[in-house]
Parts: sequence; C-alpha cells; structure tokens
Amino acid sequence: MPLAIDLSNYSGPLTPEMLHDFQASQVTKVIVQAVDPPAPYPTTQTVQQILACRDAGMAVEAYIYLWNAWPEGVDRALALLPSGVVTRVWLDVEDVAAPLTDAGLAEAIAKVEAAGYSVGIYTARWYWPRELDLSRRPLWVAQYDGAANLDFEKFGGWDRCEMKQYTLDKARAFGLNHFGESAAAGLADRLRALADEVEALG
Repeated sequence: MPLAIDLSNYSGPLTPEMLHDFQASQVTKVIVQAVDPPAPYPTTQTVQQILACRDAGMAVEAYIYLWNAWPEGVDRALALLPSGVVTRVWLDVEDVAAPLTDAGLAEAIAKVEAAGYSVGIYTARWYWPRELDLSRRPLWVAQYDGAANLDFEKFGGWDRCEMKQYTLDKARAFGLNHFGESAAAGLADRLRALADEVEALG
C-alpha cells in the first residue's frame, strides 16, 4: 500500500540517505510545509525539500498551517513553492487558539486556486464546528483511533477521506505523518519500523 510523509521546515534538509529510506519504506509522496519561518530557520528549506523529492522521482504536495500563515502568510507560503512541482496544497485547519472564520477559509482557498493549485483540507472532527460545506474537497483527517484504515467518524459533509492520520505519527493510504521529530535519523528509524508494520498488515 502506498504511503506518504509530511515534513515541516523544522525537520531539516532532505539528504539522499533520507530519500532512500523513504522509498525503501514504500513512501511515494511527500507533503512539505510551505512556511515562512522565524529566524534562524532558512526560508529556502521549503524549496530544498520540494526539489529534493522531485529529483528523487517522488510526488510532491504542500500544506499551509493557517494559524501562522493568515492572512498575508498564505501569499508568502505560496511564493515559496517552485513552479511546476507541487500539484496540490492542503490547508491545515486545526488551531483552536486562532480559529479561522468561514470567510477567511474561503479566501484562503481562493488564493490557493488562483495560484494554480488544487486544494485539500486537513482537519479533525473536534475542530470543525462550522457551516461551510467543503465536502467536495479532498479530506485529510486526523482521527487518533489507532485503526490503520480509512474509516472515520463523519463530519462536515464528508463521507470519505483521502488520508487518515490514525496515530500521532502514522497514517495509512497516503497518510504517514510525522510530528515533532527534527532529527533525520529518528524519522528514518520510524520509517523502517513502519515498513515492517505495513508488510505485516498485507
């Protein structure tokens, strides 16, 4: 079963060794955070990760965490994406400390589409008490139920999801997710372990 991994700017540069580990672990897609980070993190990190994945022959998508990228940050984040590489941009909608209005979310979607990208939504049922119906958009859902499948508790008009984050750092079917691990070696170890888990699941 194909897998994906998502990376933030703070995960560090992608090396050939890392990319080899991704591919050996059946990872075929990488979702890179498009972020304009604070010092001392370089703004070029997003570009390095995207181009490294492209050069390795991997599909590349991006995500924008809307808490620290709204409103002007959406434009800055999109400007970091090299032309002709990323096909889809996921809008990460989950921050309860700075909730986005429906109008703000609709504007963010419009900005991404105007830049030429398709839009997906990353969110969770516990965060989504809104009227805006985005069920025609692909859903990447966070539901920590430990079940390695695409079953989830329906919400927001969605009756299916494209990706599911089923534990804090893993998901299945284009949904392997990685949070809070800045060391490349640590991530590689997790990927090797996940490859064994996927093989066992069949």
